[in-house]
Amino acid sequence: MVIFILQGYRHRLRAVSNSIQNCPIIISVDNHTLIPITTDGMPIQPVEVDSLTIYGGERWDFVVNASEEIGTYWIKFQGLLDCDDRFKSAYQVAVMRYEGVTGYPSDLDEMTYDSSSREGMNLNTLNQAPGDGTFLTAADIRSIHQDGDISRTPDYKFWMDFDFKDKDNELFHNKELYPFYSIKKNRQVYIPQINEISMRLPNAPPLSQPEDVDYSTFCNGTDKKNCTNGFCYCPHVLNVEKDSLVELILVDEGYVYWANHPFHIHGHTFSVIGMGRLGENTTLEKIQELDEAGLLERNFDHPPIKDTVTVPDGGYTIIRFIAKNPGYWLFHCHLTFHVEVGMGLVFHVGDQSMIPKVPKDFPRCGHWTPEPEPDFRENLLQFLKDQDEGKISVNFDLLPSNAKQPGPSYSTPTRRPHSNKQSSQGRNVASLTLIAIVAVLLTLV
Repeated sequence: MVIFILQGYRHRLRAVSNSIQNCPIIISVDNHTLIPITTDGMPIQPVEVDSLTIYGGERWDFVVNASEEIGTYWIKFQGLLDCDDRFKSAYQVAVMRYEGVTGYPSDLDEMTYDSSSREGMNLNTLNQAPGDGTFLTAADIRSIHQDGDISRTPDYKFWMDFDFKDKDNELFHNKELYPFYSIKKNRQVYIPQINEISMRLPNAPPLSQPEDVDYSTFCNGTDKKNCTNGFCYCPHVLNVEKDSLVELILVDEGYVYWANHPFHIHGHTFSVIGMGRLGENTTLEKIQELDEAGLLERNFDHPPIKDTVTVPDGGYTIIRFIAKNPGYWLFHCHLTFHVEVGMGLVFHVGDQSMIPKVPKDFPRCGHWTPEPEPDFRENLLQFLKDQDEGKISVNFDLLPSNAKQPGPSYSTPTRRPHSNKQSSQGRNVASLTLIAIVAVLLTLV
């Protein structure tokens, strides 16, 4: 891909990560700085950096000043975590070409994974917080706008700790057949959870079919249901009132993998008011102790407004939002595998009276219930009953023989007429044979 620019002008670029894997991406442009101006569609106060890290679900707009010597320059994209040099060494490049020149950068054949990023100030740095002057986190930038009064005491405060869990479960490790610790380590599948719960979809959509939903299956951190052998698999729902202020403290314990979880909310935006990292790993209890001691800093002065944010591995991110939009809204890790196996939950904002009526002929859906397997024995017995208490009459004619006739030439075989007695005997034998087969089948089923 080639992007054409004019010397002396400022050019606005937009980066969108639809990544579904654990692969954050560092974006940079050779010999040029980046000036991010929006994140997730919300304007921020400009800040000049050398590179920008983008996570799955995020969108960033940034400005490039075409103030360098006319030429061609690399736009570089370097993959991290599952895409770094331990695994894929994934990288990609595009060309930023000043008007008036042709060709490509001279080091085309020298491009490698190691050279696909740029040194200097990085924004939205992977698994580091807070910013120390050599890098910036999402919590270090400032919004143009203030998103309402978020500094007051929140109406709801939810702690959410998550990590990969070594639990027997119905998804990957059946306790009776192949429990987690009974198989080879490279075959073990850790399951990502929030507050020890794996999110399961309800039996019907609560927004459009509230009358069909089995609300008794809903659960949360204080009301866990549908737990088997310590594994909780249920619709994880948090109820909040409309226009209430909600604070979430997201804690990535970070004990199993060097990983990262970008969290995304539907139907709302939130303010990122704090972010920190204690080390390679941490616990919910440690973060709670810091909070009780007043050591979790919160910024209420124009914090960035986003809908997707990363949580440092072994650290925390604090967000607040005003629940303005009634309905059921998914909040989840943006990595597809993680959310598919349960790393998500639903905010239920307001009540059903606030939801618009469902349009006429709106499609309905729910769990698919397969037809029961046919009962072979019952079907067979019914068939015999329908055939006059099991007596079956079989009529057939014997086919003519195709055997060769003696003599130097072939002659057409002749059909020998059968007597009525012979035909009757054949039918009786066939009937007895079929009845015998039926009897055997009945004993087998």
